[in-house]
Amino acid sequence: MSSRPRRVRPALDVTFAVVVLVADAFCTLMTMVLAALRNMGAADPRHPRPGPVDWVPVWWFAGLAAVVAVTGWALRSHGWRVAGGTQLCAAGLLAALVAFLVLR
Repeated sequence: MSSRPRRVRPALDVTFAVVVLVADAFCTLMTMVLAALRNMGAADPRHPRPGPVDWVPVWWFAGLAAVVAVTGWALRSHGWRVAGGTQLCAAGLLAALVAFLVLR
């Protein structure tokens, strides 16, 4: 292994971080919009008894947690240690939400 320092390209690093975070925000927004649209008809009085277990929100939040974890890993591997660590903590919170949705 060579001990050459990594070439610094600040514009490329900032562009990478912005693209990754915008993609992450888009995934989060889509999850929230789909969850809101799905729950619009939930209060229909024609269906008084509860239906079967709905696993769709669990899968949405599990997928979102995976996207956030991959984003955090990508940021940490490109030298954005604090931003990547924050993303990984957010992924942990989303994983805890998924666990709560499964165990309730």
